[in-house]
Formats: sequence, structure tokens, C-alpha cells
Amino acid sequence: MTDAPPLSPSLAASRVGIPVIDDQHDALCRMASRLLEHPEALANNVLVVDVLTDLGKFLILHFKTEEGFMRQLKLPAEEIEAHVRAHSDILDQYAELNMAIAEGKRHTANEVFALTSQWLGEHLNSFDMRLADYAKSPG
Repeated sequence: MTDAPPLSPSLAASRVGIPVIDDQHDALCRMASRLLEHPEALANNVLVVDVLTDLGKFLILHFKTEEGFMRQLKLPAEEIEAHVRAHSDILDQYAELNMAIAEGKRHTANEVFALTSQWLGEHLNSFDMRLADYAKSPG
């Protein structure tokens, strides 16, 4: 992995207070930011393929980690279900992007970066920041 900048300063500054999850968020940001090394590269470029492959594998690991912490923190069942659905939606969007690329859609690395940063940013702000409240609450 490179020392590329995170997706955005606000995303990098967003901490849920669970070190392993915060570290994983940072890693996801660094992975996606690698796409900016060659922003005009087409999605079938080795760099983009490698980043998407790494990102997909890491998203699965990260989502399992978050879901484990949600259960450990005893979040309400409906909140866990909504968060898990959001994870599934991101994985569906990831699969759709990969299918579009496989079918010849001409995405650039910059466009792939924009999509992934949108998914990650929206999810972090809509769901993951709620984990911060639970992580900080006693008992």
C-alpha cells in the first residue's frame, strides 16, 4: 500500500472510537486513494483492477469486523439489521461496478475513486458514526 492521502480530511477525521475499526477505515481510504495515482487510467488497467480486488476483499473483512462489534456493543437488533443491509448494499454496488467494467464500461480510475469514496463516506456518516455513540457509552 502507498502513503496516498485519505479520501477526504473529514472522512479521515471521523473516528468511531474503536481502534480496529478506525484503522480499517484508514486502510480503506488509503486503498481507494491509490486510484488517484493514475486518475485517467481505465478501469481495466492493472492498478485499478488491483485496487478493486484489494478493496473488495477488505470490505468483506471490515464489514464482518463491524458487525461483530455491533453485537458485542449490544446495539438494538433493528439497528444491526439496518447496518448489515447497508453493508450488503455497498457490496451490491461494488459487484455492479465490477460487472460494468467486465462488460466494457469505460470508467476511469478517477470515476471509480469517486464512486468508492461516495459509498464509504455516506456509510461512515450514516451508520458507522453511530458506533461511536455506543463505544463511548458506559456498560
